[in-house]
Amino acid sequence: MTFEQLLVKYLYQHKQVSLQGFGTIALNSSVPDVDMISKNRQIPIEGASFSFNPKAQTEEGFVSFFSQQKGKIKPLAESDIESHLQLARQLMNIGKPYEVEGLGIFAMHKDGSMVLQTGNYSVPSTEAAVQPARLRERTEQQERQDAEEAGGGMSAGAKKALIAAGVILLLLVVGWFIWSKMAPETPAPVQQNASNGIPSDTLGAVQDTAGSVIPVTPVDTIPVWKAYFRTFSGKERIEAMQRLYSRYDSTVQVETTDSSTFRLYVRIKKPTADSAFVADSLSKVFQRSVTLEKQPQ
Repeated sequence: MTFEQLLVKYLYQHKQVSLQGFGTIALNSSVPDVDMISKNRQIPIEGASFSFNPKAQTEEGFVSFFSQQKGKIKPLAESDIESHLQLARQLMNIGKPYEVEGLGIFAMHKDGSMVLQTGNYSVPSTEAAVQPARLRERTEQQERQDAEEAGGGMSAGAKKALIAAGVILLLLVVGWFIWSKMAPETPAPVQQNASNGIPSDTLGAVQDTAGSVIPVTPVDTIPVWKAYFRTFSGKERIEAMQRLYSRYDSTVQVETTDSSTFRLYVRIKKPTADSAFVADSLSKVFQRSVTLEKQPQ
């Protein structure tokens, strides 16, 4: 079953679910039985509500349900859910709505807020006697995809998702490169040699009044920062999370001080005056708040 089918199946059973970066979806009216949905494909969803919350986290109940249905351990299931939701948000950021059959269509406004336009009920399980045509087609497509993955191949849908993720990543890298080139940097002061006017940073050594040779070493005044963007307790998930975020920045590193708390960060070199802008830009890239810590020089 696809992610969307499992999401709808869980929502129909539990009437509410919270998703990371989305918010909380609730069904406030009873869900028709499977036979009625199968016979009538145009039953509109009534009484549904969506509360947008960019700081929301995926609830443990759905993670456990997804883990059981997919036959994966919880850390890997949670990583799959987070990756899928993050890709959905990125697609909405470029103007593409995210459709969940059996629930509705998510769309993002220019101010970053998200809305849900509810649709019609749909059979969320492949165990139903009669399935709507679109759901049956998506189920067959998923089965073909699983068969291709088992044989070492890649389905067309997976290729499209990979290409879309690659394009988004390329845009982020290009934007970051252009910004880094355009951002003002504070040049190091150039000291002049009083005797001949030659800049001091071009000299390997100068002489003092007594004639002794004093070596001169250029000083780099631009500080190095550690940009921390996520913290974990326990090492079960850290490898999966590092692989996930390495898709967006290959310099992602892990830091731990007590073997139980792990922090993900990237190193950047920027003037102090640009630190607030850098933190804001990285927060948009990683979809999380970023904390900068200056490193000793």
